[in-house]
Amino acid sequence: MNASEIDLKSLLPVWMQDDTTAAGMAYAVENQLKKVAAEISLVGIYARIPTMGKDLLDQVAWSLNIPEYRSEYGTDVKRRLVQTAIQTHRLRGTKAAVEKVVTDIFGDGWVEEWFEYGGGAYKFKVHTTNIGAVDADAAAFDHAVENTKNLRSVLEEIVIEASGQLMMYAAAVIRVQETIYIN
Repeated sequence: MNASEIDLKSLLPVWMQDDTTAAGMAYAVENQLKKVAAEISLVGIYARIPTMGKDLLDQVAWSLNIPEYRSEYGTDVKRRLVQTAIQTHRLRGTKAAVEKVVTDIFGDGWVEEWFEYGGGAYKFKVHTTNIGAVDADAAAFDHAVENTKNLRSVLEEIVIEASGQLMMYAAAVIRVQETIYIN
């Protein structure tokens, strides 16, 4: 039996099929079951995200209404955004949501709120080690943060933290001078 083709009224006992209350209840439950059956097919989409192509990811992202999503992103970034869309929607407007989106798009990132660094009220900084966050992808970075943060908060600055090894040599010359006076 297919849940989308079920006829609950026909499953009622003969003496209940003519009862308007029972028939109405069967009709209401039947409509709800059909809605659930239609949504069950969507579960298969989430299982296929790891193998979806770029075009299908764009369509799924549009249907999930992911404001920080851009079609210019690479396939891996698109997959991460689609996979975490429901969680991001649930967290939207929080520090955790901003950190999640920045991490999904740029690889890593964390938020430092105004009271943690002594800044102005409702301001925050986003830290990342991805140097692309301010060069070619600056507009995408700003777009992602603006669509994820709460409305009252203001992004004060993006802090790029870069580290590396540097060979440094130091030299010093010590000069000792002694003056001898002869009488």
